[in-house]
Parts: sequence; C-alpha cells; structure tokens
Amino acid sequence: MKDVKEIVDSMNNSPSGGGGRIYFIGIGGIGMSALARYFNAKNVIVGGYDKTETALTKQLAAEGIKVHYEDNI
Repeated sequence: MKDVKEIVDSMNNSPSGGGGRIYFIGIGGIGMSALARYFNAKNVIVGGYDKTETALTKQLAAEGIKVHYEDNI
C-alpha cells in the first residue's frame, strides 16, 4: 500500500505535469480535512463532499478547497 508521500510524488510526476486532483468524501471530518489541507499545500487540486456545512468546511473553502454539500450527481 502506498503512503501519502508516494501518492503526492506520483501526482507531481504525472505526465500532465500538474499536481493532480483528489476528492474527499466526508471532507468536513477532522482526519479528511487534515488530508485535504496537506494535499492542498502540495499543490494538488482538492475538492470534497460533506453532508453539512460547519466552521471546518467553511475554513477549507476559505483556503481554496471546493466543498460540495449536495449529493446528487
């Protein structure tokens, strides 16, 4: 199993040359939000879904992370 650093490295070395993209389900949780911030700091495009808007999800949005609250595709 890959660790987080290996995932980031593989994203940064992608053929597109970008930092990659990642989407978190439950981004408002303490663990997922920490991972979202980590990847965002590594120039990975981060987005996610959570059931409810909270102070934590508002802060993620203020940091440039797109957070969605509707679960319809």
